[in-house]
Amino acid sequence: MLGGKDDPWWHLWEMNIDGTGLKQLTFGPYHDVNPIYLPDGRIMFSSTRIGMRDEYHGFPCTGLTVCNSNGSDVHCIGFNLGGDREPAMLDDGRIVFSRLDLFYSRLKTEITVQAVFPDGTKNVTLYGPERRDFWHQVTRKSKVNGWSESPPRHRPLRPTQPQPFDDGRIVCATQGGLTLIGPGKSRETIIPHDKKMAVTCPYPLGDGKILCSASIKQFEIDGRVYTATSDEYKRHRGTFHLSKATNIDLGLYILDAGTGELELLYNDPDWAEFDARPVRAKQRPVMIAEGLDTRNDSYAARFFCNSVRTSRQSRVTTRGKFVRVVEGMPVVSRHKTQQNPPGILWRNHGGVHARVLGTAPLGADGSFYVEVPADRLIHVQVLDSDRRVVGNQLIWMYARPGETRSCVGCHERPDTNHLPNHFARTAKIEPVRMLPTGDEFTYRAKAWLKGTLPDATEERARVVRAINLIGRH
Repeated sequence: MLGGKDDPWWHLWEMNIDGTGLKQLTFGPYHDVNPIYLPDGRIMFSSTRIGMRDEYHGFPCTGLTVCNSNGSDVHCIGFNLGGDREPAMLDDGRIVFSRLDLFYSRLKTEITVQAVFPDGTKNVTLYGPERRDFWHQVTRKSKVNGWSESPPRHRPLRPTQPQPFDDGRIVCATQGGLTLIGPGKSRETIIPHDKKMAVTCPYPLGDGKILCSASIKQFEIDGRVYTATSDEYKRHRGTFHLSKATNIDLGLYILDAGTGELELLYNDPDWAEFDARPVRAKQRPVMIAEGLDTRNDSYAARFFCNSVRTSRQSRVTTRGKFVRVVEGMPVVSRHKTQQNPPGILWRNHGGVHARVLGTAPLGADGSFYVEVPADRLIHVQVLDSDRRVVGNQLIWMYARPGETRSCVGCHERPDTNHLPNHFARTAKIEPVRMLPTGDEFTYRAKAWLKGTLPDATEERARVVRAINLIGRH
């Protein structure tokens, strides 16, 4: 909740179930939101304490953060250029959460479902990139305008509010309604529901029941209000716009995940009821042991790839000779760049200030093993013998101090790859050190394209913007 009249920041507060004993846990010029209790009594939440601003509008980014039960020992465990939000505990002790993933300014803006250990290690994508086309088709069939999608990577993906459901599945809110995702990265089931209702804020109750919030969908057109599924609505499909949604009145419901039947629990027409939680005893999840050595004061981490040739990209398989590692350094300020009456829009459209940490030859088997700065934004490119990009990793990733992150290949097929049957050659030697020294090649890492990034465009942009930076200096 907000700190008070003179405090514009959201902080963590704690109180008894009956509303008594309210006390503030976190302080300072940061937004701290979406808290959950960990099995060991600590609190995980989403916070702007990571000190980054997004690549597009310059808004403060949020990363997963942990503190003690009394608000002490606050430390960030997740880093990104968008927002890590809505953490929840999985039965296996990992944290599931949604990530607003941004890359190269407007090139990619999408939300994916992620999982991570409580110390921030072993971050993986559970669901999203493989199903971009499916969700774009869902949006098109809705006949509602205003989604501003530019396939494949700009806004088709929007699964949020993940919660564990059953049998390894996760329930999320999506543009198609509440959806069960998994097991695996390529399965989803949109839960049926009355199409005149917008449903959000899922919380599984067991036995196929979900506590949720819902409101009747209504849109205003030329001064008239139309309800979804009405005859008037059907005649006007394609003219409705998200910004024209009206009379939103969220109430609490129980949804049957099998039949889609909604049962009203409570609705006060003067208030919106959402993010409800049942007050009941529940089994304590397992607590995964910390994977990081707290005595380790290392500022470095390691990335290992078994072979870039395990790839869906033929050019990587046939032409890959080198690996280039790039660090993205976020802009920490924003500026007025555009005016749109009656007010000013804060839009940097700036990307990040990138620096090349190093380039190294791949092993004869296509493997690489590198040492990079920890808790920093990293992405990897595969180059051919002429140092031209033939494979570009379109995410910013990170690793914790002392952590080694590994992958089977470069954009390999998910859920179908076999574990490697050989021991990579580069794993037998010390990693190639790619730590910053201050004299790196730097450039502005962004593209004005939405959804796709041809390698030639990225290369030209990298060279031109590096020259621009030299001119400014």
